[in-house]
Amino acid sequence: MYFKKYTDNDYEAVCDFLIELNARDTSHINWNWARFEWMYEHPEFNKDLIESIGLWLDDGNVVGAAIYDMYFGEGFCGVLPEYKQLYPETFDYACTNLMDDSGFSLAVCDDNTDEIDLVLNKGFIRNEQTENIMELDLKREFGATFVIIYTYECTFQDICKISYVDSICS
Repeated sequence: MYFKKYTDNDYEAVCDFLIELNARDTSHINWNWARFEWMYEHPEFNKDLIESIGLWLDDGNVVGAAIYDMYFGEGFCGVLPEYKQLYPETFDYACTNLMDDSGFSLAVCDDNTDEIDLVLNKGFIRNEQTENIMELDLKREFGATFVIIYTYECTFQDICKISYVDSICS
């Protein structure tokens, strides 16, 4: 197992790690591959700081990561369940390398008591800021009503315009 700093070549490996992490451990659902992709492609994402992202690899696969969230000062730490002994190292790395002038904060799922205990023991304080995670199960059946409305307008010169409006109601 070894540590490395992120490079652009690691993008797919980080996405694969986040997919695997969230498939096996829902306590990090607020940080998934789609969030990483959105952040990475966002015009305000500071890519000058990209090499500050820390990765822990085993046999060439990312098993842990410390990632800043758009800017320094907020971030994410996560490890695959069988590597949970690495979490304190990822957390210490994030606190040291991803902080801004105000310090460092990270979101920890209420169900993740091990991580909550660690950050509280490191002197962090719980605040009232929350992230609501929403989910829609696309495997269930659901119905929708489609309404198409056509309108016709004619001028005195008998030139007609046809327009339509599609609306979806469920």
